[in-house]
This record gives sequence, structure tokens and C-alpha cells, in this order.
Amino acid sequence: MTIYNLGSINADYFYEVPHIPLPGETIAAKRFSIGLGGKGANMSVAVARAAARVVHIGAVGTDGVWAVERLTEYGVDTRHIGRSQHTGHAIISVDTSGENSIVIYPGGNAEITDAQIGAALSEANTGDIFVTQNETCGLKDATGKAVQDLGVQDVIITLGSKGCRWYDGVRHRVHSFDAVSVDAVDTTGAGDTFTGYVLAGLDRGMPMEQAIGLATKAAALMVTRHGTADVIPDLKDIQDQFGV
Repeated sequence: MTIYNLGSINADYFYEVPHIPLPGETIAAKRFSIGLGGKGANMSVAVARAAARVVHIGAVGTDGVWAVERLTEYGVDTRHIGRSQHTGHAIISVDTSGENSIVIYPGGNAEITDAQIGAALSEANTGDIFVTQNETCGLKDATGKAVQDLGVQDVIITLGSKGCRWYDGVRHRVHSFDAVSVDAVDTTGAGDTFTGYVLAGLDRGMPMEQAIGLATKAAALMVTRHGTADVIPDLKDIQDQFGV
């Protein structure tokens, strides 16, 4: 089957800093790098590296052709990535403990048209998966409902270093999964890696528990690396590290 991902594509500007800057504070970065990112691009790369087919729906500026080429190299179908005036970008500060602070300029990510989305999804078949991204800091506050009352069959809430919870609407149970203990150097993109691997696992016929288990290992390996889409692990990386 196919996973259709309507999502952002960014140029990520990384600054390694001694600590996340406080209001009004100016600090010097120890290291600087540029890479491919955006929650959408990260998830598409994760899906591809988890051995599933993914079509990305998005937009970049003329300065973002390199990003499309890189996504193609990573195994993402890029036929439905349009062109706009500017490519989105993110300014990411990463401290010595691996925590981050991010400022995003949306650029072309805010200019994706309904016609573009429709053209991509017209190719979809029954059983394909559609995914898009929008961070919600408080799901209960945003919806006015508890997670178990949303009427959604499966809800997964990621909890960073504490793992995740899966709200199983079929059996009406809550399953908790611990994170894998590793020495984190950069948490950027860990949640996107987790999401991409869960979706790819489900698309390949894995039961939810197995898909979450694999995704947890992928996210754990991700936080031991500096960067975002360019360093998302593939299945062989996970097998070599964890023996799965």
C-alpha cells in the first residue's frame, strides 16, 4: 500500500549551544550545520527507511530544489512537491543535554493548494494511509474531550524520554510503552521518526504493539545522532543496534 504525507519541508539550521538561550540573552554557538528537516520531510524519510512506500505532498521555493533531490535519494516519491517563492526553514538550538528550541518560518509549507492535494490523493486506493502534522500541546484542551472519548480507534501520545501511551479504542485499554534508555545528544526529529516507523509498520501489516516497539527503537537510535531527516535510521541500523 501507500502512505500519503501532506507535510512540511524545511532547511534546518542547527546551532549547538551550551544551553537554550534565556529571554534577552545572547550566547555563542559551538557548532553550526544545515540539513533537511520539517516534520513532514522527517516522517516521509522515516517511512521510506522503514521499508514502506510514501508519497510526499508539499512545496519548496527555487532555493529548495536540493531538498527535493535529497528526498528522492532517500526513497520518497516527490512528484507532488510543488514550487513556491521561498522554502521553509527552522532555526534549531540544541544544548549539551540534547534538548532543543525551534523557531520556524513556514515559507512554501503554507502555500500548498487544494488542487495540489487533490491531484495527489486522486491516486490513492482503499487501504492507503493519509498523514499530516499539526502539533497540539494539550489535546484535551483543544478538543474539550478526554483522549478515550475522542471516538478515534487508536490514539498514541508520545511522552519523550518516558515512552508513549496507546489508547486502544477496540479493546478499551491503555497500553504503556517505555522508552529505550540511551545517551541522547539531540532530540530533534525523534517524534517524527517514531511516527513514520509506526505508520510504516502498520502499512506492512504489523500489529500495533509490534509497530510501536520498532518505532520506539528507531526513535531511541535517532536521539544518539546530530541532525534530522539526513540521519534517520533505517531498518538495518536498528537491527545492528538492537538485534531485531
